[in-house]
Formats: sequence, C-alpha cells, structure tokens
Amino acid sequence: MTDRGELNVEEAAATTISEYEAKIAALEHKVGQLTMVPFSQSVRQQNRKRPDKNLV
Repeated sequence: MTDRGELNVEEAAATTISEYEAKIAALEHKVGQLTMVPFSQSVRQQNRKRPDKNLV
C-alpha cells in the first residue's frame, strides 16, 4: 500500500472514531436526562407527603 492509501485508512478510522464518540456522548446525555426524571418525581412525592414547616 502507498503512503497515500494508508493515510486515507487512518483518516477514515479517525472519522469513524469521532462519529462513535459523538454518539456515545449523545447517549450519555440521554441517560442523564432519563435518570433525573424518576429522581425529580420522587422528590416531588416526598415534598407532598410532609408539610412545609415554614407554613405553620
């Protein structure tokens, strides 16, 4: 293989890796969003169960 051909293979691999990294980052962001939904719901439920001490 020539140097030019090897460079193209390396460039293609780097592009593929960059694309995978972008997909992984997007999935990590989505997981973060999804894990916050149950947490925020449980906080709201806990706040409904106990009265606010400042209102008494």
